[in-house]
Amino acid sequence: MLEIKKEYELINDYMTLFNERSINNEIAGLISFFVVLGQAFKDQFIIPIGSLTLDIRVSCFWLQDTRSGKSIAWDFINDISNGVGLFCESPDEWSDAGLLGSIETEKSGEIIEIPGILDRCDILQIDEASSLFQKKNYNQSTILYLQKALNYLHSKTNVIVKRLKAGEVVCKPHCSLWLTSFPPREMIEEVLEKGFFQRVIFYPNNISLEQRKEISNIRSGVFWTTNSDKEVNVKSISKIIMNLKSYYNNKGNNTLDPYNHQNAIALVNNRIRGLYKIIEPMENSNQKIMSSFLPNFENNILIFSTLLAISRKSDIVERIDINQAYDILYEIFTNISSWIETERTDNFKADKELIKIANELKDKEGWILKSEFVKRIETQCKVVKKTAYNRIDKIKTISKNGGYIKVNI
Repeated sequence: MLEIKKEYELINDYMTLFNERSINNEIAGLISFFVVLGQAFKDQFIIPIGSLTLDIRVSCFWLQDTRSGKSIAWDFINDISNGVGLFCESPDEWSDAGLLGSIETEKSGEIIEIPGILDRCDILQIDEASSLFQKKNYNQSTILYLQKALNYLHSKTNVIVKRLKAGEVVCKPHCSLWLTSFPPREMIEEVLEKGFFQRVIFYPNNISLEQRKEISNIRSGVFWTTNSDKEVNVKSISKIIMNLKSYYNNKGNNTLDPYNHQNAIALVNNRIRGLYKIIEPMENSNQKIMSSFLPNFENNILIFSTLLAISRKSDIVERIDINQAYDILYEIFTNISSWIETERTDNFKADKELIKIANELKDKEGWILKSEFVKRIETQCKVVKKTAYNRIDKIKTISKNGGYIKVNI
């Protein structure tokens, strides 16, 4: 499990509650924290990047198996959001007018503008959102509007104008997106073709049978019990966030700068190189795909660092914030890399390569040093470390001895 440092008491409290609702979904829970906090402080803080102004909103597309905690996670996010004065929408169906707004003329001749979902909501949640991107259901206008919503909040590209017979509807969305779905077939092609997923925090996550067993054990441990009297609850967390809003509102600053710009930039550059290092072993076409995700991850190192500093009531972004932001984003970036490789792999060919490597490495008794096995898969198959571990985990392990494994292939 990813370590969140003790300095981030608010996040740790948030995650304690999240994990009670949505079990073993820690990374998605962390992303949701940044979605809520970014939306709560979007009008108070910006991040200057040269001639651009980066807003601190965070949006997410969480791809995971059905019945694995996505819906109940949204219930929790919605509760916290409402507690800090954010308005959430979860439409099942919508029209262009429903999203952007419309103009109606009364019998008296008075023209009334009716705001749409994108105009009025702070967090837009769409369940089974992958259906938006599948060719048979592809809704070009909806994707365009969501793309516009993701544009910089303080730019002209964030404005949507629709010309109607009765006049112009002007919509300036300010919402964050929380999109969830089970993994449909051929989802990989939608990721490659649409370019939408590179602009959100894309979190594809597979749930194994062993993980489901673990979740069942945790859930059964709290049957016939209640946590209603706990000190840490939705109300207490919401109150802390509201107190932070008041604190920073009184300060009057709209940026949180590092104490030493030069050192901070050097550290961020070092962390960005760490993301490049993840994808260096990948096959060229996969490497190119992952490179398209990097600009958004670079932005999110700054956004997450700022939100982390806010969460601990700091007036500056410090080294601890940059490092914690990187640790979280590293996990997400690795997950995407491994998912891309897995989805684009010829399984028959991959299994043959694995057998060949195992036969080359095993000793007379059939033992293989796991770390060496992983390294050989990385270099020979041109995959990231997480993919190498995943491939080994799919092999039936006969026994383990320290760092060695004996496998049945």
